[in-house]
Amino acid sequence: SSQDEGVSKLASLMRRSSRDNDSSFHRVNFTRVKASYEVRIFPEMRVASKDVVQRVDHLQIFSRFADLNHVLVRSLIHRSNNVRPADGVMLDDVGYGRREVLTRTPLAAAELTDCMEEGFLQDAREVHQYVIALCCIVVLFITCAGSAIFSLKQPSIVPSRTNPLLMRTR
Repeated sequence: SSQDEGVSKLASLMRRSSRDNDSSFHRVNFTRVKASYEVRIFPEMRVASKDVVQRVDHLQIFSRFADLNHVLVRSLIHRSNNVRPADGVMLDDVGYGRREVLTRTPLAAAELTDCMEEGFLQDAREVHQYVIALCCIVVLFITCAGSAIFSLKQPSIVPSRTNPLLMRTR
C-alpha cells in the first residue's frame, strides 16, 4: 500500500540522514582545570581586605566575568608556545571571594616598590582629575567675566584708544 511505501521511504531517508550526521561529528577531548588564587593584602596597598573581597565578588557581574574570560583566553591561547594552542578555552565560573588570614613569607623589596608605585599612580590620577575640574572652573569664570564685560560696555562719545570716533563735521 501507499502508506507502507511512504513509511519505508521516510525510514530510509532518516537512516541516510543519521549516517550523514555521524560523519560530521568529531571526537573532542575536554580538560577541566580548577584554579584558585590569593590576593595578598599588606599596608603598602592602602586597601582594606573588605574592598578586595568586594572586587572579587564583582566578577560575578556578567560584563566583568566576560572581560576576565577574554583576558584568560588571550593569555592561554595567544601567548602559548605550542604549535597548536588549546582551542575553545573558556572560563566556566568564578567563585565568591573569601577572606582568610594566612602566614606567608614577606614580599621582596622590589615587589613592595611595585605595589607602592601602583598606589602613587592612583594618587596621580585622582590629583589629575581635581586639576582638570579646577581648570574647567577657571575657564568658566574667564568666559563669564568676558561675557559680562562685553555685555556691559556702553557706547561712548568720548574718543579713546579703544573707542576711536570719527570727528563730527558740522
